[in-house]
Amino acid sequence: MHLTAVGVLWLMFSSSQNPAELAYEKSRTELATGNVADAEVSVREAISRSLYFSPKSELGKSRGKGLLFTEAILEARNDYRSRRARYFLGLGEVLALQKKWLGSRKAYSRATAIVPNPDALIEMADDPDLSTLQRRNLLLKAYLTLGADREQIEKMLLKTGIFRSRDSLKSSLDQKRFPELLGEFSDLEWLDETFPVFQTVTDLGILNTASLYEEGGVLVVYIPTEDCMSCSKQLDGLSRPVREAQGNEKPLEVVAFVPEVGLPGLRRIVRLLGMPIGVGRVEGLPLDVNLIDEGEIRVVARGGMTQIRFQMTPETQSRDIRKRVEAIFSFLETPGFPTDEKPELSNAPIVTFQHNHNQYKTALEWVRKIE
Repeated sequence: MHLTAVGVLWLMFSSSQNPAELAYEKSRTELATGNVADAEVSVREAISRSLYFSPKSELGKSRGKGLLFTEAILEARNDYRSRRARYFLGLGEVLALQKKWLGSRKAYSRATAIVPNPDALIEMADDPDLSTLQRRNLLLKAYLTLGADREQIEKMLLKTGIFRSRDSLKSSLDQKRFPELLGEFSDLEWLDETFPVFQTVTDLGILNTASLYEEGGVLVVYIPTEDCMSCSKQLDGLSRPVREAQGNEKPLEVVAFVPEVGLPGLRRIVRLLGMPIGVGRVEGLPLDVNLIDEGEIRVVARGGMTQIRFQMTPETQSRDIRKRVEAIFSFLETPGFPTDEKPELSNAPIVTFQHNHNQYKTALEWVRKIE
């Protein structure tokens, strides 16, 4: 039997590499020579040989004495995760070449679950057996993944024909990110309907939502609690985030809507606070605007397609309003990237290894705790 040059090199390095890595390299060689089926067998072997993180094999026997610092074990774990992700990416590739689309997507999904990878999500979105909606969801997920080329993916999303405009696309991204905001404030509510286009008269002039939407503006709707006994406190909570947001380039309109009988009292409060807030009759709102009778604050953006609100009560404090409105404004300004994974706690335990039969068991138990 004659060995190729690649085969000789593979044998030369076989003693210095782990079996999973050897199997993966073998699959890449087979793939390069057109042996796709053999490449699938080899990359599956790589996956099966790397099922568990072994501190002993990852760190080497030389780390058996003395202290094993936290940084070393975490670095070894991250290297292991990167290799596992690479193996699943390899499996997804060879399955796609064989037109095994479902299996390919499963492998790519495993890879992106280990290490976020927008390119893998884009590859999945190109599978011919996907519906337009499935393709859209994958591209949205890629768009929100750290390191994504958002401009490129935005063009791809608009080409799907699902979105009528960039505002429609941005609203879909907002809805996908909204659970993050909801995790911070559980009383926030996402409204699926679109805020209507209309115009009405306020103390500051004519509110025309169509013009506001065209300029990419944001509308804040304030519906005070019944009898407006807490209006001063509630408007004070709106004051700081509104003033800060009005310093941005995009226009911001804040309008308080009350029954006609409550107009004089609310106008007096607004003048005393010196806030640029329009006051209008609640009867001037379109009938299809679903309001909370007890009172609410609603932030409308993306051409009316993004609506986030929270309910007001007489007990709602000024600071509660401020924190929620600031969080919503920040949410609308954020491009959508998830934050980096939180680093491991700096006070994670340092393990001392002794030469005894329990050292490997000790390492595994500690790794499970920090995982």
